[in-house]
Amino acid sequence: MRYISLFLFLSIFNTGHSQEDSVLYNRLWKNNQQGMIVLSSWGAGNIVESLYFTPRTNGSTSYFHQMNGLWNTVNLGLGVAGIIKSRRMLKQQNIADFPNGIRKVEKAYRINFYIDFAYIAGGSALWSLNQKFNRNDLAKGFGQSLVTQGLFLLGFDYFMSRFIRQKIGHKKTGTL
Repeated sequence: MRYISLFLFLSIFNTGHSQEDSVLYNRLWKNNQQGMIVLSSWGAGNIVESLYFTPRTNGSTSYFHQMNGLWNTVNLGLGVAGIIKSRRMLKQQNIADFPNGIRKVEKAYRINFYIDFAYIAGGSALWSLNQKFNRNDLAKGFGQSLVTQGLFLLGFDYFMSRFIRQKIGHKKTGTL
C-alpha cells in the first residue's frame, strides 16, 4: 500500500514539466490576451469613429469611414474571441500541449501577416480604380480603408509573431 501511495503521489506532482514551462505558458497567453485587447481596441475605436464620421462626410471620405466600420466589426469580433480563448487557456494551464500551442499561435499570426499583403494590394487596386473610372468615390474610399487596415494588421501580426518567436518560441521549440 505504501508503494501505491508513493506512486500516486509522484504521478500527481511530477508532471514532467518545469516551472519555466509554466512561466512561459502564462507569458504566451497573457501576451496573446494583451495583443487581442489591442486588436479589440483598434476595432472598437474605428467603429466609433465610423459611426461619427460616416454621416458627417461625403464622397470617398464617407466610404472610407463606412469600410472602416465594417472591417473593424470583424477585428472586434476576433479580438474578443481571442481574449476569451486566452483567459480560458490561462485557467486550464494545459502545459503538456505548450509547444504545440506556441506553434499554432505563432503560425496563425505568420499566416495572417502574409494575408495582410493581399489586403494592402487589394486596397491599392481599388484606390487606383478611382483614377481609371473618373473619380469613383466608392473605390477610392474603400481602397484607402483597406490599405489603412492592412497596414495596421501587417504591423500587428508581425509584432505578435516576432514576440512569440523571440521571447517564448525559441525556448521551447527551437524550430519557430
